[in-house]
Formats: sequence, structure tokens, C-alpha cells
Amino acid sequence: MDTRFSSGFSDAEWIQVDLGQVVDISRVVLKWEAAFGAEYQIQARETQTGTWRVLANITNGDGGTDDLTGLSGTGRYVRMFGVRRGTPWGYSLWEFEVYGTPSTVRIQALRTS
Repeated sequence: MDTRFSSGFSDAEWIQVDLGQVVDISRVVLKWEAAFGAEYQIQARETQTGTWRVLANITNGDGGTDDLTGLSGTGRYVRMFGVRRGTPWGYSLWEFEVYGTPSTVRIQALRTS
């Protein structure tokens, strides 16, 4: 709670975290500052350039703490993708917590020579 993410003042803004390995994601907690997401998605992907998959689609955000449980998906990279801001300012987060367990999914790296 000593640092804060703040986006630009537009709707399609995002913040991404790298978990360091592929994880089975079950829960995400967002602790909003005054500038919150009225509509946003929690998205995940296994690789840095893979396709984002939607784990949660929130359409009625009201700020405070959003504790999103019962999520089901895998990813190394997880992001909050803003669809619509709840204030004239950008999106502002005190905390972005991701919960899960290491996945049995294995990503094979391609090697070029």
C-alpha cells in the first residue's frame, strides 16, 4: 500500500504482472484508489506474445476492494484491462494480487540457431 499504479486518463488502459511461471489462477484481488474501473476484464496468457483470455468480465465496478474468486484459467502474465473508467481520471490501484498454484501446463520454448 506504499506504491500506486496510475494510468492515463482514457478507458483502454491496463496493468500487467509477470508471475514468473504458468499458474492455475483462482483469485484476483484489486484494491482501488479513488479512480476505479467501472468496467474491466482480468485477462491471462501463458507467453509474452500469446493471446489474452478473459478470466473475469466486470461490468458493475464501484471501487474499494474487488475480490474476484472462483476464477479458472492459466497464465504467467495477468492483467487488468480497463474498458470504462468510473471517474474522469484514469485507473488507480494500490494493490493487484493474483492467487493460484503452479500449473501442470508446460510451455515449450522454440530454439533457433
